[in-house]
Amino acid sequence: MRRAAPRGHWWVLAGILTALSAALFLATVVLRGGGDAGIAQDRGPDDLVPEAVAHGGPVLDTRTATPAALAVRPGTVALTFDDGPDPT
Repeated sequence: MRRAAPRGHWWVLAGILTALSAALFLATVVLRGGGDAGIAQDRGPDDLVPEAVAHGGPVLDTRTATPAALAVRPGTVALTFDDGPDPT
């Protein structure tokens, strides 16, 4: 029995998958800096963060000019919504 050649759509699919794999690999190399996954990235100027906030609790009170970090009781569950500041 003679084996038939693969249809054309399989070659197209193989080409698309190869191009997609190459694009993902190049994007990973470019965006991650060549595989430096174990090196911590620079997060910005830590000296601009107030000491009380940097080493305080998980809740930030920004109602005053100086932000304060507040702690919560153990076992407390907090539901938060981060949709930006309200202009009103």
